[in-house]
Amino acid sequence: MENSQRLPIYAIPLRYDRNVMHARQYARDVAALLGFSYQEQVRLATATSELSRNAFRYAGGGTVTFQLTRRQPQILMVVVEDNGPGISNLDEILDGRYRSMTGLGKGITGTKNLMDHFRITSSPSGTVAEAGKLLPGVQPLYDEASVVKIAGELIRKSIADPFQELERQNQELLRALAEVREKQAQFVELNRKLEELSLQDPLTGVANRRSFDRGLDREWSGAMRTQQPLALLMIDVDFFKLLNDRHGHRYGDEALTLLAAALQEALPRSSDLVARYGGEEFAAVLPFTSASGAAEVAARMHAAVKAQKIPHETPIGSTVTISIGAAVCEPPYDESIARLGFGVLVEAADRALYLAKERGRDRTEFGEIVAPA
Repeated sequence: MENSQRLPIYAIPLRYDRNVMHARQYARDVAALLGFSYQEQVRLATATSELSRNAFRYAGGGTVTFQLTRRQPQILMVVVEDNGPGISNLDEILDGRYRSMTGLGKGITGTKNLMDHFRITSSPSGTVAEAGKLLPGVQPLYDEASVVKIAGELIRKSIADPFQELERQNQELLRALAEVREKQAQFVELNRKLEELSLQDPLTGVANRRSFDRGLDREWSGAMRTQQPLALLMIDVDFFKLLNDRHGHRYGDEALTLLAAALQEALPRSSDLVARYGGEEFAAVLPFTSASGAAEVAARMHAAVKAQKIPHETPIGSTVTISIGAAVCEPPYDESIARLGFGVLVEAADRALYLAKERGRDRTEFGEIVAPA
């Protein structure tokens, strides 16, 4: 169809990738101004987008022009002229068997099916694709004056669109930032949970040996700095090997889990730490605790374990009991004590635990800190 038989409405150069999106939007706008239904607007926009994308991607760009035929029935034409050297086999493109060197091609068959009018002409200088939709219903003939009004409306939108686009981009950026913050929060929470797991005994749920060493080191340094007392309890399950041999390791694991809960409940403050030291042995770090305070906590632990009434026939009773070795470091401290490190407190509590077992079990004994010779 000769260009003299058409009324040009609007033209968009295809220089950048964003121009393809603009062409799709303008196709929607033109179709809406001409009274097309929503479904027809989408079809026209899809066809325009497909033709424009191919022109930009495979032929180095081009131009999209919206035109109206001058005579009834009027047709809205989308004309895409690309900058490519043409298509190798037009028939195969229209049949859906795409075989092309450059230029329009991919998706052409689907685009063709969306439109009432479709034509491609190819030459060494480029390819021209024309797609058209019949105007809906019975409408007055659009003339030059009508087209000028439509073009004016599109120009008005093109002036307003940058601000709307900026607002849209700002909203998208804010949403993206919110998503990033949410991901960061999830990452922080995941790291926190991983850190907790790395410091937790998987069987009993109390602190593990790593957490114990870290906690005791921290409390030792704090006690030296603030001149406050620090107590340590080493706790061992009496005749635990006998329990395992009689009832099996699963029963032993269940007993350890119950014991850990009882020991935890016996601690009076959140700053106190109970940990599984290894095997059937536990430990409790008690900051700001004197010898009398440590004795009170040990007594509560004995009572809490006996209250569990875990069956276990031993030479000293019919339920599970514990032995406790306690050691307390009390001020005033000097530099020589601080340099010894918390290991001397552990050694003193260990010696006391051995003494408690020697003296009949189910009891607490205190040990003294001995500086290395």
